[in-house]
Parts: sequence; structure tokens; C-alpha cells
Amino acid sequence: MTHTAARFIGLAQVAQMLAETRRSSEKVSVCAAYLLGITSDEDLDLAVRYLGEGAFSTVSGRRAAVGHRTIAVCAAEFLQIDYEKVFRPSRIATGSASETIEKLMENLDAARRKSRTNVSLTLEEIDQRFQTLSELSKRDEKKSFLMDIWRDLSPL
Repeated sequence: MTHTAARFIGLAQVAQMLAETRRSSEKVSVCAAYLLGITSDEDLDLAVRYLGEGAFSTVSGRRAAVGHRTIAVCAAEFLQIDYEKVFRPSRIATGSASETIEKLMENLDAARRKSRTNVSLTLEEIDQRFQTLSELSKRDEKKSFLMDIWRDLSPL
């Protein structure tokens, strides 16, 4: 039996719905509907791990080792904005660096003009990218890698 690989954008949409939903019963329904639609055991394992623990399980000992400041400064550079004058105040206003990145990527012309491909990456492809990121040791390598990843993703 063949299956269609689960797409990362679907997981991102579910995570967004979970963040916007208050009631636990609704969160369970959203997760259940998403997980029931996944046809491969490998994708199901990845989806559950990403929703529950993130890119790496807590017992794996692995981590991306990219600090919040590095991500924020990299995002400002990617978006061609000043970190102190634009990104930081936006992050303070939203209370979330990831939400700030999403909103700025959706609304800034510089971000839309980047040769963004909005590739529909699979969960396995995203997992491979996190594995690679965890193996990088230099900040500049990590920043360059993040820039490449962002070119392939939608703002969400």
C-alpha cells in the first residue's frame, strides 16, 4: 500500500490551531483529526514527536542549539529590517518571536520578494533538516542554514 507523505504545512496549521484554541477537548479533536489522516507509521511518529516534544525527543540528547537571539537576528537579516528598531519592538508587542517572524514574513515586501519557493516539505524532510542543524557547530553556519530553510517555507 502506498501512502502520501505528510506535509509539514499541515503540522504547522495544526500547531497554529492548537495555539489559538483554549478548550482541551477542542485541542484533542484537532489533534485526533490530523493524526487520523496520516497514513504512514513513520510520519505518525514524527507528527506526534513534533506536537509533543518538538524536533528532538527529550531522551535523544540532541538539540538544535540555536538561541532565541540568533534566530531573531537571523530573521531580521532575512527580512532586511533593523533588529533593534523593528524586530525587537514587534516581538515585544506580540510576546512571541515565532509569531513576530510569521507576521513580518507575511507583510514585509522584502520577505515576499525573496526567492521564496514555498516548497511543500514533508515531515521527513523537515526532520532531516533539523538533524543537519543539530550537527552544525558554528553560529554563521546555523544562520546560513536557517536562511536557506526559510526560503523554502511559508510564513506559517
